[in-house]
Amino acid sequence: MIVEEVRNNRRADVRAGDVITAVTSRGQTTEVRSTEQFNKLLAQLERNTILTLHVRRGESNLFVTVKGEGAPG
Repeated sequence: MIVEEVRNNRRADVRAGDVITAVTSRGQTTEVRSTEQFNKLLAQLERNTILTLHVRRGESNLFVTVKGEGAPG
C-alpha cells in the first residue's frame, strides 16, 4: 500500500511515497495487500494498541512503531 498523504506526521515517521508492506500487532504480522485491507486492520484494533508498520522507503526497509487510535473498546 503506497502512502499518498500524511495528515499528522508528529505521530509516526511515515511519509508520502512510503510503501506499507505489513503490520505487526500483538506478535502477529499481517501482510498489507490493499488500502481497504489496511483500513480494516486498523478498525479492528483496540484503542491505544501499539503496532509496528513495515515500511519500504526507496531502497530501505524500516519499522515504524505507532500507537493506534482504533474505536473505543
